[in-house]
Amino acid sequence: SHSHLAEYTMSEILNDLSAVPDGALDAVLLKSVEMPEGTPTVRGYDFEGPLDLQKMLDCMMTSGYQATQFGRCVDEVNRMLKWRLSDEPVDDTTDEDE
Repeated sequence: SHSHLAEYTMSEILNDLSAVPDGALDAVLLKSVEMPEGTPTVRGYDFEGPLDLQKMLDCMMTSGYQATQFGRCVDEVNRMLKWRLSDEPVDDTTDEDE
């Protein structure tokens, strides 16, 4: 008999779930839910072949939660870099100082 969970091998744990502390399975093995339509599939950068930094940055949106947040930041920075004042609509009510 094992006195600590760390002494178990993964196959022993999977074969005897009584060794897992109460609540651990519920915290780790969450019930699957249907994803909303249009949700991107998580897939990371393919490191086979030559490194392509732009493709790696493009893949951040589908590499997992933290990478997705980084990817959203990259998209926002790119949007800001492309923005020009001439992109904004101007009408008769617009103040020249704005």
